[in-house]
This record gives sequence, C-alpha cells and structure tokens, in this order.
Amino acid sequence: MKKILFLAAITCLSLSSFSQKLINRNITELEIKNLTTTNATATKVDSLVITPNEVGFITIKAVGFSADSVAAVTGIRTYRYTKVAGTLTLGSVIETQAPVADTKVSGATFTAVASSNNIVIKATGKADVSMKWYFITKQYGAKKE
Repeated sequence: MKKILFLAAITCLSLSSFSQKLINRNITELEIKNLTTTNATATKVDSLVITPNEVGFITIKAVGFSADSVAAVTGIRTYRYTKVAGTLTLGSVIETQAPVADTKVSGATFTAVASSNNIVIKATGKADVSMKWYFITKQYGAKKE
C-alpha cells in the first residue's frame, strides 16, 4: 500500500511540474510537387512556413528522371528543424536513402535550406539534361502554445 501511495504522489508531482501545452502538427501528408530542370542550378520546389516555437522533422522523398527516361536520381532525406526566439535552424540531414544518380544525371540532387521563416526545398539538375522531378514531403511538428 505504501508503494502505491508513493508512486501516486510521485506521478502527481511529476505531472504538475512538467505541464506545458503542445500543439501537435502532422501536416503536408503526401504532398506531391513536381518540377522540370534543364541545368545544374538549384531551383525551388516548395517552401514550408514554420511558426514560432515549433520543432519537428520534414521527410523528403524525391525521384528525378531524364526526359528520355534513361537515367534517374532517387533519394529520401529527413531534416530536424527548430524555430526558437524567431530563429529557424535546420539540423543536419539524416540520409534515409542518400541520393543515388545514374551516370547520365550524376551530380543531380535535392536539398532543404532554412530561409527566413521557411524551409525551402530545392532540386539541382544536370547541365544540358532536361529532368522531371517528383517530390513527396511529410512534416511532423509540435509547437508550444
């Protein structure tokens, strides 16, 4: 009986000392974006607005293939982000499947960068190769209210 009362008291104390209201966000589920590139310049695919006091992950799945469908680049990347005191910070990339490119499109890749209040997803194609890109982005986040 003493153990039960002790555990109940500890539980009540721990709940009262860690009470914060968090808002859970699971947005942009299977958002498909597409883009065509014709050179090796980084081109914006999408921009995700991050609200103050938010923390989470974004996962980007990408497939880019040459117009003649002979070569492709594929990959899956996850990034952790935080926005605290007005500053958006994007963590190091977690390579779920590092981008792999066939020889014809070697060097083609995709990335995410922090820009002001947004996370911007970019694709970089191959010089003199027309490429069609498809992106699926999923965002998991929570913010303190």
